[in-house]
Amino acid sequence: DAFTFDMEGVSYMKEVKTKAIANLLMEFDGDNSKYTFKENVFELNALKFSIDGFYEMLSGYDNMDLKINASKATFKDFLSLIPTFYQSGYEDMIADGNLSFNCEVKGKMDDVNMPGWDFNLNVDKAKIKYPDLPGSINNIQLVAGSKFVGGVDMDKMTLDIPKFHADFVGNTIDATLKMRNVMTDPFIDSKILAKIDLSTLGKVMPMAEGESYNGKLNADITLRGKSSSLEKEDYEAFTAEGTLLLEEMLYASKDLPSSVSIHSMLLRFSPQDLSLEKLDAEMGKSDFQMNGSIDNYLAYALKDETLKGDFLFTSRNLDLDELMGTTSEEEVVDTNSVESSDPVVIPGNIDFRLKTDLQNVKYDGLEFKNVKGAVKLKDQVASLDNLTMEGLGGTIGLNGDFSTVDEQEPKMNFSYDLKGIDIKALSDNFLTIEKLAPIAKHATGKISTSFSMNSSLTPNLDPIYSTLN
Repeated sequence: DAFTFDMEGVSYMKEVKTKAIANLLMEFDGDNSKYTFKENVFELNALKFSIDGFYEMLSGYDNMDLKINASKATFKDFLSLIPTFYQSGYEDMIADGNLSFNCEVKGKMDDVNMPGWDFNLNVDKAKIKYPDLPGSINNIQLVAGSKFVGGVDMDKMTLDIPKFHADFVGNTIDATLKMRNVMTDPFIDSKILAKIDLSTLGKVMPMAEGESYNGKLNADITLRGKSSSLEKEDYEAFTAEGTLLLEEMLYASKDLPSSVSIHSMLLRFSPQDLSLEKLDAEMGKSDFQMNGSIDNYLAYALKDETLKGDFLFTSRNLDLDELMGTTSEEEVVDTNSVESSDPVVIPGNIDFRLKTDLQNVKYDGLEFKNVKGAVKLKDQVASLDNLTMEGLGGTIGLNGDFSTVDEQEPKMNFSYDLKGIDIKALSDNFLTIEKLAPIAKHATGKISTSFSMNSSLTPNLDPIYSTLN
């Protein structure tokens, strides 16, 4: 009538190590298929908690009454669930403060009903300090909770974060969040205030070798209203206002070939769109500027509707070889050894258009000028739209698209139009020309050529030759 169950496992996700251990003693009533939790301890990283109550499987539905008890947990234990803290000197970190956590799950569950729950988390007067760093994160306050009475109507679920606050080295962060009617007509009420000198992050958080930040971040954002107001384009009934300003940011890392310098980036919020009014940045020998807008961003976040964007990307000099790094012969991938996998699927609810106007571009040792055209994402199709450039002594035009409407058999359509290309430049830069027509390296003059192809593809993106035209 009673048995013990021991489980220990370790999972990895994006190099974030998470440890999960469970030691349970449960009583089992075979007549009623009822499991009653007795002595048990669960561990997620450093957070330990127990479960009291029962879980029974009845005809047509399950019934439960469970309470999670974490009365002995500390604020530092809770921080172990956050990868940023658990990965960076967690053992030596000093964390003080008051923590209270409770959760109850009760009721029946079947194909249409969900059990009710009551979850609450409170952190007060908390502090984080790393012994080797001069600063600390102080006055951390967090109040969060979620409730649901149980049943069919998930709109009765509530989500509240009435308070989040933290101070560190002259910086402040304040945020609130309230959500209602999350399933049918989400209502959101949120405010974010942040004033951060990025150069101070290294005083309170361990940085990776060679990593550093500089610059100023200021955010003042308010969101309040129903999703239905946006659908009706009743923008007066929805409040979305504020800005996010980043100035003179400098980010360096040993994983990047050069530091990233963002002279200025300004995002402005409104009910209609999220406007990128300015982005002016440099990285190594490259500079780039961008402006544009993202429409329907709130309906996308709240109800997974289509996200629309339109941007203009410009640059005086773009060295893609430096930005992407060069591939040595030892690093070349043997495509014959790649195992079959699902293709990268283009989301169906993304409608983006990126126009380009690039004065000078370097790629794979080649130099191009006046690169203009557009890249589009819409209806699970990525398209090159009249991309033109000057190079190899002539002009190059590219068009094409890649479709994942059929996710297991994506399709591609590609064409080029080369005009007045220098024959010697072509043979010097493309091994294929030298192999197929070795006489080309001894020839002078110009060549013009056009070519188009379409094909269905395997999940590995190899052509299906029976469909190739």
